[in-house]
Amino acid sequence: MAAPCFLGWDFSTQQLKVIAIDEHLRVIYEDNVNFDKDLPEFKTQGGAHVHSDRLTVTSPVLMWVKALDMILEKMKSSGFNFSQVRALSGAGQQHGSVYWKKGSIQILKNASPELPLHQSLKACFAVSNSPIWMDSSTASQCSALENAVGGAQRLANITGSRAYERFTGNQIAKIYNQNPEVYAQTERISLVSSFAASLFLGAYAPIDYSDGSGMNLLQIWEKVWSASCLDACAPGLVEKLGNPVPSHSVLGSISPYYVQRYEFSPDCKIVAFTGDNPASLAGMRLQEGDIAISLGTSDTLFLWIQEPTPALEGHILCNPVDSQTFMALLCFKNGSLMRERIRNECASGSWDEFSKALSSTAAGNNGNLGFYFDVMEITPEAVGIHRFSSDNQKVLNFPKEVEIRALIEGQFMAKRIHAEKLGYKVMPQTRILATGGASHNKKILQVLSDVFNAPVYTIDTANSACLGSAYRAIHGLVAETNVPLADVVKLAPEPRLAVTPTAGAEEVLLSTLLLLSTLCLSTLQCTHLVILSYSVSNQLEVLRYLQCGIHSTSVEICLLQYELRNRKKRSSWLLFILSCGSCLQQSRRLLSNADFPMAAILRNSCSHLPQAMAFCSWMSALFFELGTPEPAVLQKPKGYPDLFAIMESCKSFIWTLEEEESSNVLVRGIGTWHYSHGCQLEEANRLPWKHFTQKSSALVQCLLIRDRLDL
Repeated sequence: MAAPCFLGWDFSTQQLKVIAIDEHLRVIYEDNVNFDKDLPEFKTQGGAHVHSDRLTVTSPVLMWVKALDMILEKMKSSGFNFSQVRALSGAGQQHGSVYWKKGSIQILKNASPELPLHQSLKACFAVSNSPIWMDSSTASQCSALENAVGGAQRLANITGSRAYERFTGNQIAKIYNQNPEVYAQTERISLVSSFAASLFLGAYAPIDYSDGSGMNLLQIWEKVWSASCLDACAPGLVEKLGNPVPSHSVLGSISPYYVQRYEFSPDCKIVAFTGDNPASLAGMRLQEGDIAISLGTSDTLFLWIQEPTPALEGHILCNPVDSQTFMALLCFKNGSLMRERIRNECASGSWDEFSKALSSTAAGNNGNLGFYFDVMEITPEAVGIHRFSSDNQKVLNFPKEVEIRALIEGQFMAKRIHAEKLGYKVMPQTRILATGGASHNKKILQVLSDVFNAPVYTIDTANSACLGSAYRAIHGLVAETNVPLADVVKLAPEPRLAVTPTAGAEEVLLSTLLLLSTLCLSTLQCTHLVILSYSVSNQLEVLRYLQCGIHSTSVEICLLQYELRNRKKRSSWLLFILSCGSCLQQSRRLLSNADFPMAAILRNSCSHLPQAMAFCSWMSALFFELGTPEPAVLQKPKGYPDLFAIMESCKSFIWTLEEEESSNVLVRGIGTWHYSHGCQLEEANRLPWKHFTQKSSALVQCLLIRDRLDL
């Protein structure tokens, strides 16, 4: 009896690939069909057609079917034993969509084994050229979708991403808007992944949770279609999509077509197909807390996340190998080409010279920072070269060795900033799995390790989506018994340890990371402030960086994963951060947000001095920077504690305060609170103003309070 094996497929943009592995996870067969070269009759370039508007990009559906016919015939000619295949799964380029005509299900189910599959299915598609991920023609549909659900952030909170032109929901909306008769003829809409699974199943395969997360249609938390998103895109969409399923689902046995034509076993199981990026996560065998970083033409991060916080940049997807967790994707356009340009300018085109220069400078680059965007960046949306000296001043150039470190540290710090903004946490067991051209340079990897304070491993990810699909085929057979993928793939080759963090580098880089966030806000007009460390020992240093240089009133704050061990401290730091200039507009919104834990925060103020100071700082900042807050904004919400009583209790701290700044913060806050609420002047008169004006360096602000209180 032949030893069992498992197939992994990858319907990618430029080619169709297949890998077979045995029970020991050894690759025993692999092959591919290149669409441009092997199927020239479809006249694609890079597997796609770019239309005359330069925005619309499609691929012929029948090309994918014919490629499957071709590769199966190649396998058959090579003597591959299909009867030994116990299960198969696969991946498809994300976001692409396929539109099945009414009645196609019967043709698919009853395809003749005497004919290649593409001949049987040639009349089955309402749209012969499928929109794919490269398409950017749906700007109006994106705007309509975001408006329908309450804005970009609201859509991200529901589906894991703001509206993107390539995402499937917007592509469906375009087809419905421009060709309603085509939409009416469609009985099923598949992703490329579920379309490919349908070919093997002989029936319409459901969309899996993970690939479904890239449509702007799936509620990623509940893992059901969002009614509001569906309604905004097209009518009757839920029937055309079918119900989504867990990514590890066994969909059924292989179609009789393959049993008769290629002698597959009738017991061969089809495990749900998923997107190419989720399949790569499986192929790289990420575990909780891990990061995979592909350092190529563009740099891409794959993150395993327990508690994501969707943002306007990046994508949150359901995890393909653990339906209770999530994965995140971040893409940065300015990758290897940017690194090569600086290498050419500063190291005579030599990577050896580049590495020597990088080693000659210390972690943190003595406070020198750089942002390097040759092309418009995705995350954040910025362009140009921006250099800042150690005293936060913009400069035109750096010495060559400083330039090199500024580039590499800046690139990796930006990755950490945006990863943590999406909810990622560096954990004690965190591993960074590096791939791509730059992963061969240990000096670059050392900076990566220092920035994330985690060891870096290198892995071979050739055909990772294809290999991940084969792993998922094995996992699907046992997933219902709660066996994790890690147990299934433990025989696979282990990643190779490349570098570990430099001792003391984290402490040095912390200040640089915080300063980087500040500069992002004040200079590049990015849209978020991210608190990077939740285990900071020197909290005053954190505060110092947060409170300097942040003045853009258009900036909104994003407080993510800032989890100091002491809950009271966590609340107090949150309020301190809200008191920073650019965060005040967000403060107003937070006051009226039912989800903001104001009651719990204020209850802690009664007995915790830093908490009282934080609240006072926030109130005084609101007052002095924005003018007198409107009474409606500061009105006590129903059910909240008596805020005036809390502030009265804070006065008991005044008599024991010795530090100038503490007394100053308290007096400003209490005075502001009295004034903004029109509280009894006799209560305000009892405050020891003379005590404060003698001790406080902020005499002017104290006098302003007195004047406004008519004291």
